[in-house]
Amino acid sequence: MNKTIHYIFIVASIILLYNIVQILSLGLSRLSEFGYGALIGKVILFSISVFIVYKTRTNKPKLSK
Repeated sequence: MNKTIHYIFIVASIILLYNIVQILSLGLSRLSEFGYGALIGKVILFSISVFIVYKTRTNKPKLSK
């Protein structure tokens, strides 16, 4: 279950990053108040999804000599 959540949020992060770049490529001067709200919301969702990907990663055991 942990792996599926991890991969789902990786895909979600990539999609959100693509959407953010697409909005920024249009230019900030063309955004309305709704556009700024959508951009901030996507940035927040992107940061949450990256945090979840970070927390659900697999930890490899450290090798000791």
